[in-house]
Amino acid sequence: FNSDNPRKTISILRRRKTGKLDTAEGLGMPFAADRMELIKYLHDKDDNLNPILREIFADGFDFYGVKENHPNELININHYSEYESIL
Repeated sequence: FNSDNPRKTISILRRRKTGKLDTAEGLGMPFAADRMELIKYLHDKDDNLNPILREIFADGFDFYGVKENHPNELININHYSEYESIL
């Protein structure tokens, strides 16, 4: 993506839409962002990542949904049996 402000841009594996996102809802993992910018939000936080991403979005960061290369990339693995299903 050609962002006007790469330091305040997060590229994230899409869950729904691709391209520039208009909300921080329903975001997935993994994502790429400027490490120093993220550290500002993670310091002294013991929280789920979703509220932190919503705060970052509210502060004017651009979020871009990136299309997966393979459908298996979108599988949410929480249990070993889910992992086995893609082997």
